[in-house]
Amino acid sequence: MAYYRNQQHIVYSTKNRRKTLNKQVRTQLYSVIGQILKDHKCKPILINGVEDHLHILCEIHPTISISNLIKAIKIESSKYLKSKFPTSGFEGWQESYGIFSFDKSRQDGLCKYVLNQEEHHKQLSSSDELKGLLIEHEIEYDPKYFF
Repeated sequence: MAYYRNQQHIVYSTKNRRKTLNKQVRTQLYSVIGQILKDHKCKPILINGVEDHLHILCEIHPTISISNLIKAIKIESSKYLKSKFPTSGFEGWQESYGIFSFDKSRQDGLCKYVLNQEEHHKQLSSSDELKGLLIEHEIEYDPKYFF
């Protein structure tokens, strides 16, 4: 038996940051992603986002590769969106993503931040938000991926 706490904050955008995820789409999408996480032995904590990107807070099982998990989430959720909402304009997900570990002491504040995405993005673009997260976590990034 493994004892672990591997909490991660995953952020990724729609292809070309197109605003194709309306509220109805997102509500159903969160359930689908939650099930994908569970199918991969991971525990969803909170999933939320806005029209052009998502935030996923989850606990990842130690036997699961993070990159394979994100690949599975993107592939399976993309298939779901294209079949369930063919007129939404959704074309897929951006190749890149951000993943940031967090500890239990930051969970409540991070949940409030993720829940407040619509209000938060009235003042800050998704691109600037991701840049801020990268800077906060001292992660080098290539500016060519931000437009």
